[in-house]
Amino acid sequence: MKKRGLLIGFIVICVIALIIIFYFRISKTNVLHISREDVNRIYIVDGNTGNITDIDEDYFDEIYEKLDNLKLSNKTKVDSTGWNKKIVICDDNNTDELVINTSTKVIVSGYFYEIDSKQGEEILNIINNLSE
Repeated sequence: MKKRGLLIGFIVICVIALIIIFYFRISKTNVLHISREDVNRIYIVDGNTGNITDIDEDYFDEIYEKLDNLKLSNKTKVDSTGWNKKIVICDDNNTDELVINTSTKVIVSGYFYEIDSKQGEEILNIINNLSE
């Protein structure tokens, strides 16, 4: 009887662990939907001035890698219209947009997400240097 209880407990724990793993895999939000090989243009839009800066192709890898490695959390609906910088990545048919609101918040597909402040600062530093 004791072995049966242990077996049922083990199965329940395994099922719960699988549900948690499945949930996090399904709920992961990809920032980029364009593969790096297909990127043919990246530009930055300044939310304060409206200035558009095309990024030289030499910086595509660096920007793409930083954005692709972003860890997004705490999704909330956007209820604000102001923003700092927008990064637009294009291929022949599609565009991916990421709005940098602050070093800890980004907007992707109409939702605010929190990001690690270190990652946010790195991205802001790169795009501020490239768009000066």
